[in-house]
Amino acid sequence: MIRSAFVRLASLATLCLCAPLSAAEPFDPSALLGAPAQTVAATVFLVPSEVVYHDALDEAAVRRVGCRYTVGDAGAIRPLVGLIAAAEIRSSPFFQKPDVRAVVHLVHADGLRIEFHLQDNFGGKLPVIGVVETSEGGGFRTVPITGRATLMTDLRAWAERHGGAGEGNACHVPRTVPADTGPPKN
Repeated sequence: MIRSAFVRLASLATLCLCAPLSAAEPFDPSALLGAPAQTVAATVFLVPSEVVYHDALDEAAVRRVGCRYTVGDAGAIRPLVGLIAAAEIRSSPFFQKPDVRAVVHLVHADGLRIEFHLQDNFGGKLPVIGVVETSEGGGFRTVPITGRATLMTDLRAWAERHGGAGEGNACHVPRTVPADTGPPKN
């Protein structure tokens, strides 16, 4: 009994590596975005929300199995930066390694790179969790974040409107689930 409780606690500890942010280093993820005109290139990787994987995904897996949308025109970048800015992204006091289902790479004209690694919240009932990585100040920084519950839905809608055809096998996953046709017939 004690051993099974310990195993459960140990597995939870690997999911939530509680690393509080330093009070000396305030961090505002939304301040990184700047004006939409500063962003000159964007790449978004999305994994369909209907697909279930045996293991949690990381950025490399999302790149491998996801649908990639690359844009360089202001007409597509502005709405993307706008939806991220509207997502109320805030730093989180706890680091929880997300099961990544979306990766957003933004590149500014001055070379600043910002990467959001986001976990899908499957229906928008809970805030989206993830991490933001940035090359701000010449160093690389990773900070846990939370965002508005509609962020993943908004990203998928952006991809349909502005992302073009997308590249990768996941781009061809049906967007709707077939209607239930009743019990199976023998």
